[in-house]
Amino acid sequence: MKFFKALLPASFILLLAVTLLQAQSITPPFFIPQAGMYTQNQEVQLIAVDGAVVYYTLDGSEPDSASFRYSAPILAETRDGDPPNLLTIDRVSHGYMTYAPPKGNVQMATVIRARAYKDGVWSRSVSATYLIHPDGNERYQLPVISIATDSTNLFSHQDGIYVTGVDYENWQNTGSNRLLDMTYRGGVPANYFRRGIETEKPAHVEMFETDGRRVLAQNIGIRIHGGLSRAMRLKSLRLYSRSDYGVSRFRYQVFPEQSLDNFNRLILRPSGQDVNKTMFRDALMHRISEHLGFETMAYRPAILFINGEFWGIHNIRERYDNDYFEIKYNLGENQIDYLSGTGVAIEGSNTHYQNMLSELDAVYVSANRRYAAASERMDMQNFTAYMLANIYANNRDWPHNNIDFWRYRSPDGSNPDAPAPLDGRWRWMMFDTDMTFGWTDTHRESTYTSDVYSNTIQRVTRPDHWSTRLLRRLLTFPEFKRQFANTHMDLMNTAYQADRVIEIINEMASVIEPHIQEHLDRMGYYPDRWDIPQTTDDWKIAVDFMRRFASERPDTLNEHMRIHLGFPGFTRFHVGVNDTLRGSVQINSIMVSERTPGIRNIGNPSRWSGSYFTDNPVTVTAHPQSGWVFDYWAEYPDSMQTMQITPGEEDITLTAVFNQTVSIDEGHPEVLPQRIVLEQNYPNPFNPSTTIRFELPEAARVRLSVYDILGRRVAVLVDQRLSPGAHQYRFEAGNLPTGHYLYRLNVDGLEFTRTMSLLK
Repeated sequence: MKFFKALLPASFILLLAVTLLQAQSITPPFFIPQAGMYTQNQEVQLIAVDGAVVYYTLDGSEPDSASFRYSAPILAETRDGDPPNLLTIDRVSHGYMTYAPPKGNVQMATVIRARAYKDGVWSRSVSATYLIHPDGNERYQLPVISIATDSTNLFSHQDGIYVTGVDYENWQNTGSNRLLDMTYRGGVPANYFRRGIETEKPAHVEMFETDGRRVLAQNIGIRIHGGLSRAMRLKSLRLYSRSDYGVSRFRYQVFPEQSLDNFNRLILRPSGQDVNKTMFRDALMHRISEHLGFETMAYRPAILFINGEFWGIHNIRERYDNDYFEIKYNLGENQIDYLSGTGVAIEGSNTHYQNMLSELDAVYVSANRRYAAASERMDMQNFTAYMLANIYANNRDWPHNNIDFWRYRSPDGSNPDAPAPLDGRWRWMMFDTDMTFGWTDTHRESTYTSDVYSNTIQRVTRPDHWSTRLLRRLLTFPEFKRQFANTHMDLMNTAYQADRVIEIINEMASVIEPHIQEHLDRMGYYPDRWDIPQTTDDWKIAVDFMRRFASERPDTLNEHMRIHLGFPGFTRFHVGVNDTLRGSVQINSIMVSERTPGIRNIGNPSRWSGSYFTDNPVTVTAHPQSGWVFDYWAEYPDSMQTMQITPGEEDITLTAVFNQTVSIDEGHPEVLPQRIVLEQNYPNPFNPSTTIRFELPEAARVRLSVYDILGRRVAVLVDQRLSPGAHQYRFEAGNLPTGHYLYRLNVDGLEFTRTMSLLK
């Protein structure tokens, strides 16, 4: 899954260096018309400068002197009915997922790769893809990615990385237990299980937006990506952009919801084990959880062509590696500890983590001290939300697998008072959640029922496995148990509320549905354990299993959690305010506002209801807007602005009442704060703007500034003398990158600092 920077073989570097030096002295040819999708056949001209000769290929291979020499326009035509070549290669799996030929006609494109040659010097190669179809740019409603590479790089018996190849043949010839080949594990030697820089193959990639614009075109390296999914018919591809190939980055805003346009690596992922069902299970889990604080990956479905042959739907994904942390957090590879599974160090060291586990087990130290120490070493809320997300979805390939975590490694040691992530706490990362939401090899009612009613909390706290150690230990501390239980109900009341999840499932399904039948036809059909859908209607049945899971899972899981955590029942909370323009209410970790995912239509005056575990204390806070102050709780008039309630059997109703701050200049008595208060910004995380509120007990000179995590000031929101009372200012992130920021309030020399997170 992970691969951090490695040294390239010296011979590989030398070859690339010579190629690049040669390419600097001669201009590559250019194409008229430019690459794209057209409604009619195109005659493509290859234009060279300075009298150079142009050589080209049509099979994806790198041109050389044995290739076609350009002399007349090249016809790019519909290719309707042309048989594919690569799709007929059946050595793409050893039995883990049986090969099946494509059904019907396969969409074909013309890929031209060209180089200029003059006086013994070659230019760098360039490529252009032409897809001719009556629908032109409207042929696909998804981005189109075209990869061109010598077919031997992927499919040769000796060196091809997409086939079983010589590695599988040699394993068979050793006399090993070949019955393993037919097990469900798939872990037998094959070329596609090769890893490392030595397996990387040169290629060229183009990306076309949905309006037909070509937004990427560059030489790259490609490798196979993933674990056992490498043995599937469709395999994940890892794309590398670096200066060795001419361009060091993918400079394009690949994911529209992000502002990032700078990527070193991208993944083309056919949804792992979910390739046989919906094609977006993993993406769904990341989408419904993206605001919860742990790391999630961006997603965008696309159509892939390899050497002009339609290769099916592949999801463009980010990749967790050193470049991810550098781009997102501006942290270098020597500034992080990145661990996997039992605590194996992928980057940095596992000493800090192992010490934390040892301290948690130190029974000679008081429970309070052990938990306090652990809270300084790990982000408890981050861990809690991460665990609960996987428990909710019944991730069957976790936590014994697919569990990674990281921390900032300061050269000065941990600083728990620093803003996240510079506090050095451990934080968790979601990935490979294909086996969630009722995933089964074959969708039958019995297997679905078993999945949706699975007692996941019992499985992930079983006493006989390393993967459950941390959660089991933490649940022995009352403070963590209370937080864990409340966060679970927070999520079930909001993020994982059935209507919200089903709405997102419908949205994601609608994006790829127009191309599902073509994708299924490309996959072909073989009656093995994977039970690939054959029609769009079959696929819709698979998607409907996810909708049913979203609808039926919450009640079952809530009951499992109640029993496991030892609570007698559930209590309904009915929370509201007298005027939503005056303020809002926070219950545990969620703000009761329509800006919170999963909360909607609460009205004004507002009223929202949610269930919490009986006998588990719940924390409620009233947050006034600028110009207003909290007055009282209508049902508990003597209670403080923040109060903790232990629910019993009866429903609990809470209404926060806010009144207006009266100005001293008007000669009226004013409700003034007793001290300086800098509140948490809201919303948080935010995109693209958030509100920062603070209170002053008396007039003062005030400066409110925003800094990035490196301490560079990026904005000053106010710098003047202010009257006493409540004040709020809006911060617009503009073009600032995703990450953590500090906002600092200076009041007559006194400073107060909080952190906030920008997620684009």
